[in-house]
Amino acid sequence: MRWERWLARVNAMVIAGLVILLVSCGGKVREVTWDDNGRRLETAVGQTVIIRLDSDPTSGNTWVIEARDDEALAPITVGAFRRNEDGTGGTQEFTFEAKIGRDVNLRLAYRPVDDATAPPEKVFAVEVAIR
Repeated sequence: MRWERWLARVNAMVIAGLVILLVSCGGKVREVTWDDNGRRLETAVGQTVIIRLDSDPTSGNTWVIEARDDEALAPITVGAFRRNEDGTGGTQEFTFEAKIGRDVNLRLAYRPVDDATAPPEKVFAVEVAIR
């Protein structure tokens, strides 16, 4: 129970920092969800990309990034968990800033926390075209 409070505080701080960052970016945000899986997305250099995927830590699984290009699509926050209001599961958020104009293949896998070799339960992949 103690670690849950600590995790909630850390998540709140991460989210607060993200809000400050987004406000300072002038609101140029591209939100991405499971509905975008398999798609090609267009964004501009300087734009923030936020990926929100359903997650339930009680399942023993978490979203992890398997493929990315940190030079072109720089990570800001990786896997911050936000619990649903009713306490059942929530979402993990991955925030990136588009830095260089090129195509980036981004792939995330929903897999057991303690077994990186296990096959993923789900895979999320998008091609981000940065212009």
